[in-house]
Amino acid sequence: MQDSPDQEKPEIKNQENFTHPFEPPKTPQKKKVPFWIVIVFVVIFGLTSGWYVASTQKPQVEHKTVEEVATKKGDVVGLTDKSTFQNEAEGILQRNEDGEYKEGSHVLLRDNNPILTVYLSSASVDLDLYVGKKVHVWGETHKGQKVAWLMDVGLLELVE
Repeated sequence: MQDSPDQEKPEIKNQENFTHPFEPPKTPQKKKVPFWIVIVFVVIFGLTSGWYVASTQKPQVEHKTVEEVATKKGDVVGLTDKSTFQNEAEGILQRNEDGEYKEGSHVLLRDNNPILTVYLSSASVDLDLYVGKKVHVWGETHKGQKVAWLMDVGLLELVE
């Protein structure tokens, strides 16, 4: 279409209203969760999940114990499964009174030879009940700081 001279062009008044700077559309602001609420949630979740896991799992190893106290020759005290212990020794059980080597609560004197002494500790057998008696012990050897042989006793048999 051509503009005819007869037609008048509409006159735009107030052209300033048609041009304005571009503004992007406003997006709604997300509310931020306070940090302390997140911490409380994490702690509660951790405690709950830990309690659940602990209450649903069964013990991995069940140790059976025999008599509480050995009173006669051949009686056995401690954990019953000898196959779990790699080391054994026999001798006279004494309290560890040696100030220089205070590793282990007791010592096992073998053949009255101080070089063959075994230093003992135990969480499953009350070694005090057998002081002065000849015993056969089974347990796990641990590295001693000053002694050659340090054993954690798991099973004790009264020999004499």
